[in-house]
Amino acid sequence: MRLFRNILLLMLFTSAAPTLLVGFMLASSSRKQLINDSMELAGERLERIQVQVIAALGAATTEVEEAARKAALAGDSTASRQEVLRELLSHRPDLDIAGIWDASGEPSGTPERRAGVGSAQFAEHRASILAAFAQPSLRAGPPGVDRFWSSGHLAPARGGAAVTLVVPIPNSSSSPTAAPRLRLAAEISLDALQSLMAAARVGPRGVAFAVDHTGRIVAHSDPARVLADGRELAGINELQQALAGNYAMAGSTEFKDPHGRAVIAAYTAVPDLGLGLVAGQPREDALASLNRMSQTGLLAGILSFCLTVVLSAWFARSITKPVAECVRGALDIARGRFGRQVDVKVRNEIGELAYTFNHMSRELRSYDSENQRLIAALEAGYLDTIRSLAGAIDAKDPYTQGHNQRVAELAVEIGRELQLGDHELKMISYGGLLHDVGKIGVPEAVLRKKTPLTDEEKDIVREHPVIGAEIIRGVAFLAEAEPAIRSHHERWDGRGYPDRLGGEAIPLVARIVNAADTWDACTSTRPYQAAMRFDQVVAIMETLRGNQIDPTICDALLSVVRRRGDRTVAAPPEQASGVA
Repeated sequence: MRLFRNILLLMLFTSAAPTLLVGFMLASSSRKQLINDSMELAGERLERIQVQVIAALGAATTEVEEAARKAALAGDSTASRQEVLRELLSHRPDLDIAGIWDASGEPSGTPERRAGVGSAQFAEHRASILAAFAQPSLRAGPPGVDRFWSSGHLAPARGGAAVTLVVPIPNSSSSPTAAPRLRLAAEISLDALQSLMAAARVGPRGVAFAVDHTGRIVAHSDPARVLADGRELAGINELQQALAGNYAMAGSTEFKDPHGRAVIAAYTAVPDLGLGLVAGQPREDALASLNRMSQTGLLAGILSFCLTVVLSAWFARSITKPVAECVRGALDIARGRFGRQVDVKVRNEIGELAYTFNHMSRELRSYDSENQRLIAALEAGYLDTIRSLAGAIDAKDPYTQGHNQRVAELAVEIGRELQLGDHELKMISYGGLLHDVGKIGVPEAVLRKKTPLTDEEKDIVREHPVIGAEIIRGVAFLAEAEPAIRSHHERWDGRGYPDRLGGEAIPLVARIVNAADTWDACTSTRPYQAAMRFDQVVAIMETLRGNQIDPTICDALLSVVRRRGDRTVAAPPEQASGVA
């Protein structure tokens, strides 16, 4: 499978990588070009917007400045100045308020208002004038002219934004160099500017807006943004600096609109009007043609990739399938299935390898048959040897005749109950047959003694697990059965012998033989006891559960003997102690 994957990936990489690289380079180059083109388009549109804005507001500025000069010619005549103000409002429908104010911020005469201008709007107008008078000097306009443009504010009479223009009224000819005593202030509606911004879109979803010198929006292609905070300016630092420094400049940039969209825009500062102008379109619109081209290219690339995958998979499969068949055949032989033939029908080096493999497999099958015959003969010899050893034990102690065979059989049944494998069951059988082989080294007088053993005799008998382990040590095929011989008298609670092991430290084969040995010792006649009844032995097993015998193995033992229905009828003994 790894070979198939590697071939497939290699072919996909060699076919797809160049295409992807070229596509990426073209897309990157096209993206830069489209962004530059969009910025140029925004700059051209903004130039036209700037001309229209200057035409719209420049005329009002000129007439306000002309009215200031007429007011200067009127001298101290309040009536003449009021006439100048009324004439100004009548000529300029975009003016709502016009008045003359002294240096202390108080009106000189009565400011003229257009019908519908309320006190709130007039209060905004007056606040703008006071802000102008708070400046060290009026904001610089064209050379030789001082003027002040206020920040934008709401004009309720019109429902849009307005700004206040404050210009000085020249002094009389008697003191032309002194600071102007009076200033003419006019509130100019920005409805015309708003109309320009609404129509001055760059693209179908473009934006155009104007901000005052504080950065507050005074006109926007989206009317809801008028007089909102100028978050759009957050990414146009150069424009903010130009507005704060009252100098002209222009440039292009990208910024985020209130909806989080990236906008490619051009901007310019118009200090004569105290305004900054911005026009642009969403980046996604500017790149729409590239996106469409990318989608078409992506679809073509996907189709091409799918075709490449199919062809590459077919080619890789034609190589890896016969290899995989050979691998499966080799694994079957490794598992012992000699003679396995692989079905590979290709005329190349892999086909020759498969032919050689099949010949080798047939040869191995013939060798395996001979080996199986020899192994069977060898195992039969092993079993004869084990049975001979067990017979030697029975001849040594006729009271336990058949004991080893019964223990082996019961131990194997317990192992099956515990769902052990065949190999483990074989070792349990060997351990059961040979668990008492060490009794060969115990004197017959001690083994056949019908009276209770002395402490010295008990110590002699308790040497038989160690003796038995020494006897079979070095016999390779009995190595896994040795723990059953040495440790079958260990106890679950750790009070057994010879090593005083406890719990799961006792090998499993020894714990199983211990349980089977205990059961058979209680159900057979010994020199020191008579065989017990079935129910008595079950009761004893229950008392030994968790003390001498592993609880899990004890449960398995009882399940086995209950299922096979062991019933040994004998008179109950005085005690069930002694050394088994």
